[in-house]
Amino acid sequence: MVKPWVAVLCAAASLTMVFEASADARIDPATALQRQLVDGRGVKIAQLHIAEPGTWRTTGSVEFGKGKAVAADVVYRDSKAAPEARVISFPDRWYRREYPRDKSLPDGKTWFLFPAPPNGPMLDCGPIDLSHPATLKAVLRTATVKRPAGTYDKVRTTLYQGRITLGELYKANSAFRIPLDTKPAGKYAKIPVTWQIWLGKDQLVRRCRSSYAQPIIAPGLQIDERFPVTEDIRLSRWGTETDIQPPPDDQVTSYDDVDASE
Repeated sequence: MVKPWVAVLCAAASLTMVFEASADARIDPATALQRQLVDGRGVKIAQLHIAEPGTWRTTGSVEFGKGKAVAADVVYRDSKAAPEARVISFPDRWYRREYPRDKSLPDGKTWFLFPAPPNGPMLDCGPIDLSHPATLKAVLRTATVKRPAGTYDKVRTTLYQGRITLGELYKANSAFRIPLDTKPAGKYAKIPVTWQIWLGKDQLVRRCRSSYAQPIIAPGLQIDERFPVTEDIRLSRWGTETDIQPPPDDQVTSYDDVDASE
């Protein structure tokens, strides 16, 4: 015979599970993402880039804070899985370390400092910024397919897929740029991006794949070309504690330092 207090606890637990399930159902992906963008938390990434002249992989982590991505620390590997470079980026600057060490750097220096990248740290699935809630919302709005899919990060997912243009991505995020810090206007705004996004039950992205013809623009050199790019990124350990730091100052050099030494 079940004792009364046991029955009460079981009933309470059942109600809690029902409430949590209902709460999950009410959370949209943009809101679920927004809740992750807090100080000192982040996500792990494993990304495959397929483009001319070859294929390479990226692994590492992205750190969040103040409602956006604030830092990234990733290692680039070639098709043989050998590390080629490590990049640490922040909104105002980024650092690159070559493997093996770049012999053109001054003695004792292993990192090169660069000015801020145009788009800053982001969870990039090609031109799609998965760390920008409005962008994620705009992309999912163009979905034409929805179906049960595989398990990623130990979570069963639902696959969404569709197509969006670079112009629509710019409307969702006015800071969005294509190469050489160019706004996607005119003919570039019409370039389509085909995409697939796998969402977990918690509405967080566990995988994203995109393909598009990336424009390369250099007006002074009269260059206006496009080449196919496909990116496939997998995300895991949402909410993991993250504290990305720049390299030690005594290991960093820059163009100013190199010019002064010549």
